[in-house]
Amino acid sequence: MSVIVFPKRNPLGGMNREELIEKIRFLIQDKTIKAYLFGSVARNTQNAYSDVDLILILDTEVPFLNRPELFPELLALPVELNLFVYTPQEWEKARDQSDLVT
Repeated sequence: MSVIVFPKRNPLGGMNREELIEKIRFLIQDKTIKAYLFGSVARNTQNAYSDVDLILILDTEVPFLNRPELFPELLALPVELNLFVYTPQEWEKARDQSDLVT
């Protein structure tokens, strides 16, 4: 019988939570209006299978699906990143239409 052992995965890319947040702040400074970290990393309940959930608000004409490409430095971080980029108008509309976003 063979046993497969998976190395323990660090969802924060070898950083602690505070280091990751500071890195994100540095990479998005002067590029966004607001940023929201949500999910398990925001609650500090992440585990080996967690990803990093991030919403950025900025003025842009770039189509929604292409907006993460505006942040190649974030996409290059050694973390599994779910990045959502909204315009202020889209964000307000999403907040008004959903009780999931507060």
